[in-house]
Amino acid sequence: GGPVTFAEVRTETALSNVLTVHAGDILFKDKVGQDSAFLGGVEILSSGDVSFDSPATVNVVYVSITSEGKITFDAAVNTAGPVVMVCDSLDLKASLATSGLAGTVTVTNTGMALAGGNIISSGSVWFAGSGVVDLSADISVTGLAASMEVSHSLLLLTGDRRIETNDGRIRLDEIQTDTALEHRLTLAAGMGAVTIDDNTGTETLPLGGLVVEASSSVTFLLAAATIDAEL
Repeated sequence: GGPVTFAEVRTETALSNVLTVHAGDILFKDKVGQDSAFLGGVEILSSGDVSFDSPATVNVVYVSITSEGKITFDAAVNTAGPVVMVCDSLDLKASLATSGLAGTVTVTNTGMALAGGNIISSGSVWFAGSGVVDLSADISVTGLAASMEVSHSLLLLTGDRRIETNDGRIRLDEIQTDTALEHRLTLAAGMGAVTIDDNTGTETLPLGGLVVEASSSVTFLLAAATIDAEL
């Protein structure tokens, strides 16, 4: 399909009415929903890129985006339900916050996923893709026993970062840093388990540190994996 551009999108009834868009490149230039009247949802199927410009905000019950290209959020996102994104690449430049029992975040990316804004989620956070996850902000999972997982992707640190849950498990694959001995990853899982099933740092680029503040157990799964970090 061809490109579609939206100015501001509102709903006449709070928490109702879903915007469904099937197109090529899709651009939102202003607010989607309001603080006082969340849109019922946004469902997007794009053969191109999907962009939400700043300084607009996205206030919706749920977000579901499938894009063959890049998803970019310059706008802060607030939902009362789940966020699902399937894409080549993701550029999250602003904060993403979910609330409610169904407030999960799922990202399936084949290219780079840049988490440049803090993620504060009431439900589980799951990076389910194969592309690199560039963690340039912190992740907080607030729901009781809700988990944070990076299934197959390399987690790249570009600064000191923190991942925390409310007694939910944290499971990561490989962890690397872009600067040797500079960046520390802090994990706080409460009574949840922490599992890392691949390399932590590399011999040439060791992490600045790996700190587990709280967990029921800490497990490094892969026998061939190595841990290279400043202790």
